Amino acid sequence: MPILREWCPMETINLRPHHLLCICTFYGLGYSHHFVEAFKEIKKKIDDDNVRIRLICGEDDICTHCPHRETCPKLIFTKLLDAKVLRATGLMCERTYSTTEIYSIIDEVVTSSVLELICKDCAFYNYCKSVYEQRREELGAKEE
Repeated sequence: MPILREWCPMETINLRPHHLLCICTFYGLGYSHHFVEAFKEIKKKIDDDNVRIRLICGEDDICTHCPHRETCPKLIFTKLLDAKVLRATGLMCERTYSTTEIYSIIDEVVTSSVLELICKDCAFYNYCKSVYEQRREELGAKEE
């Protein structure tokens, strides 16, 4: 018997714009064990296409699990990352998207060079870069 999604409201996950790229490249690194486990759970829901994604310019469902949340030393940096993602993708905060829409836009717009422009100053960039390049290769995406 098919699942009738229209009868069951889908969960909405709130994400900062730059966390869209983190979701694409996440493979288990993070600030604490609790943070990593929460991130895995959110990523699984997104990868299973069981949720909608609401972009927010502020603390999101991933940030709530960060051990540095109360005194975030990278608040200005994260806001800059968010702005770069919005500029590169044309996505907008306070809008809700399907996971299909999000991945389609990211896969079309975010080349390895765009990822570098956005993320090169992030502590996780070197790890994420290889994951992202492998993802693009699997998709058959061309670099521009």
